[in-house]
Amino acid sequence: MTPDEYTAEVASNPHTPALTLQDIAKTRPDLRPMVAANPAAYPDLVNWLAGLGDPHVDAAIAQRNASPQAVTDPVNGSVPTQDNAPTSAAPLAPVPLPDGHVAPTPSTGTTADAGSEQAQSAGDAGRAPRSRRGLWIGLGVGALALVAAGAFALNHFVFSKISGADSPEAAANNLVMALTESDEIALYGALSPAEREYFGDVMGQFSTHFDDASNEKWAEHALAFYDSFSFEASSVNYEVEDLGDDVARITIAEGEFTLDADGDKVADAVNNLLVEVEATSLGELITQEGGTFPSPQEVADDVTTGIAEEFPVTFTAEDLIIPASELGSGLDSFSTGGLGVPDVQPSEDLEDVAFALVAVKEDGSWFISPQLTAADLQVRMMGQAPDYGALPAAVPADSPEEAAEQMVRAAFEGLDTLDFSAMAGHFVTAERRAAGLVPTVELSAEEQAEYDEIVSSLSLSDVSYSVDRVEGDTAYLILDNLAVDMSVEGLPYTFTMSNDCAGVNASGMTMSMCMRDIPALQELGLSDLRLIAREENGGWVVSSGQSSADSLGVVGSQALRLYEEGKLTDEQWWMDNLGILSQYGAMMSEY
Repeated sequence: MTPDEYTAEVASNPHTPALTLQDIAKTRPDLRPMVAANPAAYPDLVNWLAGLGDPHVDAAIAQRNASPQAVTDPVNGSVPTQDNAPTSAAPLAPVPLPDGHVAPTPSTGTTADAGSEQAQSAGDAGRAPRSRRGLWIGLGVGALALVAAGAFALNHFVFSKISGADSPEAAANNLVMALTESDEIALYGALSPAEREYFGDVMGQFSTHFDDASNEKWAEHALAFYDSFSFEASSVNYEVEDLGDDVARITIAEGEFTLDADGDKVADAVNNLLVEVEATSLGELITQEGGTFPSPQEVADDVTTGIAEEFPVTFTAEDLIIPASELGSGLDSFSTGGLGVPDVQPSEDLEDVAFALVAVKEDGSWFISPQLTAADLQVRMMGQAPDYGALPAAVPADSPEEAAEQMVRAAFEGLDTLDFSAMAGHFVTAERRAAGLVPTVELSAEEQAEYDEIVSSLSLSDVSYSVDRVEGDTAYLILDNLAVDMSVEGLPYTFTMSNDCAGVNASGMTMSMCMRDIPALQELGLSDLRLIAREENGGWVVSSGQSSADSLGVVGSQALRLYEEGKLTDEQWWMDNLGILSQYGAMMSEY
């Protein structure tokens, strides 16, 4: 909903999400009195409104304070009762103060008072502290990635106001303090702005293709899960290693930590999310195909039992060191994607690996990088030393189509040596960083010979893109032509592909297939797939993440449409609309 679409009814409705109330207060001064009177307005928002000096707002707040149990709706004079008001609300990002600072978010610990604290202590007295290295390391890496991914829905509210830290150690401390204080704003603010924006762009790109996808709604669910956990840290000390090029590794040298979860809150968060999913087209599809959603009680029973068995989790800095013996026995090989290149195998000379955070310097301040933290750990667990000096420099192009063409050419050049750092220079910042820490592929002499024989027969003879449309700093590109020459058993072949067609020329004979020949693929939106380029630092670069998310959104939304129209599960429709593929299938069945 845009600011112009907000109404007095929305501003005064006690069921309006707190994030929406926040945005109304920021963007619609005429509706601020209704927000101030709304029982769903959280304390920091009311305090911010009180500081504006607006007499109408002040009157609404005075009435609110005079009768907190029954606040008159200034729109229609009705009196929302406590039964109609939300029973709880996830803490939200506070509205920025006029000078650009952010009001502190109330702490949301899981302990209500000293009595419940004593009861918890009594209940835990007979239980030995647990230490599960696999659980908390997985939670550590996964939480960083999920936190970064969730940033897209909140970034435009307050994150641009957060300035980071003045040192890598301070950046790590900001993250730990945000976790212990349950301060989601400080938590997101401790993370790399480039990565927050990137994950936001990727997830936002996907959601634009679905009517029932709402960034604000999913952000509230993410916050509900976050508020279900509590984290304690004490006696924490860090060791900082300068990795060059404004990158540093921060190892936790000392410290004691406890991660706990409130089973009831987690169960409520899961149930609320399932209700939301069930109401979407995806939920309808699951139900119509015979799937069922668990009852709230089933979820509550399973979740609370699981939480009670696994939490609290306690660990120390020493537990953050992964023994080499565990790496050798439990680490799978790193997959290179099945492109004819052998998978990367862990080194036989593995050493203990200490979990560490990786910080980056952006615009003069230090932030934690979730992507580099995960990539750094992965490479070291493979027994290799991350080479931060090899992080590729950005190579922005003068136009969107040039960015795409240069990226494809660099990819083919990298095939010779399996060094794709040049290609990575044509990606957006977040992708370029991660691409620089891919584990090294080491081939045996026999494997190298086989690989060289395949690659030596490939050559890129042409690649061209054109711009379909430009939306702000985002360009959508159409592949006009990609031509690759190759040799198969001594015979020359040319493979060609465009946005609509693909073909092979072998010894003067050409076989081709186009979207117009396969109506079903057109219905699925495959002819609408685009490569996305972004304008960044004065030039254009490619965003593979946004491109993938956009393609998934296009195909996914069209598949849902076909399902709703009864076509997706109609075998006759597929037979009638596979076009030339049906002919090829009939020919193949004769052999």
